[in-house]
Amino acid sequence: MKNNKRTMTGMAAMLLASACIASTAAAVSAEANAPSAANAYTVTAGHRYERPPGYSIQEWYNIQVARLRSMREREVKVTISSSDALYYLKSSKFYGRKAIGVNPEDISLILGPWEVINTSTDHYNRFKITGDYVMLAYSGDIVWGTDFPFSGIFWNEPIVDLTKVDIKWTGGCRNANIEINTYYTEAYHAYGYELEEYWECQKIKISNCDSHSEWKPAG
Repeated sequence: MKNNKRTMTGMAAMLLASACIASTAAAVSAEANAPSAANAYTVTAGHRYERPPGYSIQEWYNIQVARLRSMREREVKVTISSSDALYYLKSSKFYGRKAIGVNPEDISLILGPWEVINTSTDHYNRFKITGDYVMLAYSGDIVWGTDFPFSGIFWNEPIVDLTKVDIKWTGGCRNANIEINTYYTEAYHAYGYELEEYWECQKIKISNCDSHSEWKPAG
């Protein structure tokens, strides 16, 4: 086994520490029966915003329900390319995990199960997902080369809004390289008002990848 040569640039500091909400969100009766924490696959502190002072739990819940509704309506473009690689993809699996509700007790996002979204091995593969996929994973294997040069979770940021994902394979079958650029913005409904759109990027760049076992969702 080779030594890992992974380098990841840290995400820029994101999310406002506090903010004034221009107007109180109206009650959202349609989602009053959101799944409880007992039905969630994963509910962690990292899957919620802290409630600003002066806002009731119900008001904060309504805002996050409105945000989740907008996430479901937003498209995220995904590209997986091996056009510049000297090999073919033998297996390519793109996974996602949706936010399916908001826990009214602590205003955390409730996540559904992992889904296999796309399995195309085309050299240039483009598709779209919705913005409520807040966790993403990818697993790729190549012909006559390193076993599963990349296989695992690469995105777990439920409190920012994903805008685009670019996965690019390069190199040879014994020295495969992969770069994953995940673009995001501050959350549209984080504090009840719209921010000017700008992009940040989380970059994963691995050269001369090691062999790995195939990552598969638990359960």
